[in-house]
Amino acid sequence: MPTHMRNPFRAPLMASALVVAALALPAAVEAQGLTLDLTSTSAMALVEGRDADRIRDDRTAAREFRSRLEARIEDLQDHLAEAKAEVELKKNEIEILDTEKNLADRQNRDDEKDRLDDEKKYEEAVKKVLERTVTWREREIELAEAQRETAQAAIQVHERELALVRAVDEFAALQGANGTGSLERAVRLERDVSDREKELLESLRDRARRTQTEFERERRVYEAQLEILQARKELREIES
Repeated sequence: MPTHMRNPFRAPLMASALVVAALALPAAVEAQGLTLDLTSTSAMALVEGRDADRIRDDRTAAREFRSRLEARIEDLQDHLAEAKAEVELKKNEIEILDTEKNLADRQNRDDEKDRLDDEKKYEEAVKKVLERTVTWREREIELAEAQRETAQAAIQVHERELALVRAVDEFAALQGANGTGSLERAVRLERDVSDREKELLESLRDRARRTQTEFERERRVYEAQLEILQARKELREIES
């Protein structure tokens, strides 16, 4: 029985941002007798920084995983169609057995009727296995779709990580401007860093929610597999 793909983006990733609190004001701002205390609790960065190259590598990996999931969903849909076709075929076979059994009953062919009744019970058990296989395939697709959504959410996280890195780098450049900056620009850049951080945190929250959905769908896959095992057990009991 094939297993579903593992999602490498399930565990929460550490977000990207350089620590804004470590940056001091440019000399030009201090020369105006004004302060913008970025070392205060209200200005402290809430996410830990990561190297930009590492972020890009993770984004590439997330994109590749999303592509593999899209291909897997197509394969699973083919398997689902086959499983449904097998169920319909088995239903038709059972209908034929019913017709033959009713005919034997009307003709008082009791031995034939009993044989057909036993055969029908067996085919019903087979149909139960096939029906539960359909459920399993459906849930495998649901899980793969959830994994794809998580991978997409991870891509957005990494893109917003990079946006935050760029904002922080620009703010750091102002710090190194040796008095050529302005209070207005310092305030604008600090606000930009805060906005990028907010967007990143929203993306992290969204990915966490999608990961939670993924876990729930994975549980449903295992339940469907257990139901198949139970149906197979019942089939073996009939065979014996």
